[in-house]
Amino acid sequence: GLSVVAGQQPSSRGLPRVPGLAPVPLPSRIDGIHVAQVRDLTRRLGEAGNPAITDPDVLSAATGWATGLLGVPGSEPVKRALTVAVAELHMEAGWAGFDAWRYDRMMHHFTTALGLAAEAGDTYLQTLAMIDAGGAIKEFGRPNDGLKMLQLGWLHARHIPEDEQRAVVVGSLGKAAVQACAQMEIANVLADMKDLGGAEREMEKARELWSATPTDLYGDLDRPAARLALRQGRLDTAESLA
Repeated sequence: GLSVVAGQQPSSRGLPRVPGLAPVPLPSRIDGIHVAQVRDLTRRLGEAGNPAITDPDVLSAATGWATGLLGVPGSEPVKRALTVAVAELHMEAGWAGFDAWRYDRMMHHFTTALGLAAEAGDTYLQTLAMIDAGGAIKEFGRPNDGLKMLQLGWLHARHIPEDEQRAVVVGSLGKAAVQACAQMEIANVLADMKDLGGAEREMEKARELWSATPTDLYGDLDRPAARLALRQGRLDTAESLA
């Protein structure tokens, strides 16, 4: 057993050698529990405040495990739900790549999420992937490419069903809010490109389309509108919005 001598570290002599851990085998068939596992993993990783948990390598490893489940047989409804859940996990991994300033990692996960959402026929998630990717691309110094992606997301948002209801995994914004957020991001890109007039028009459209209620978890458009007003030199407007 372990023994401790004064001034020395514990000794492991006499302990049996532990073999290397074998990979956990995939199930023979997927069902609802596997969908729930992926969704729970996405939620917990998204809520984690520990940088070690939200490390992009950790998130990428999680997506590797979850993506492996997509090749396992199961009923069509379960496979579609799993495809959406794995896409949502890739979205979370994309933001981890963004936070670590790893462009290739970020784009791999966002584009994978977009492809999986398209495969599942999930218009809402396709739109969200385009909007998130567009805003992130802009932050990496490619405003023209970001603007094109955001405009595609805004166009796609028009096809979101009016009665769309989402679990709080990648967000619970309704159709109007998603469209407004796309226009807000477009306004930000136009402002970065020195088109302040165009940015103002897009921001006005966004604020006319949607306004947050006190129960909304994801804030409102006052802060981005304040930042735009500040860039335009309208200090009183910026202060009132802030």
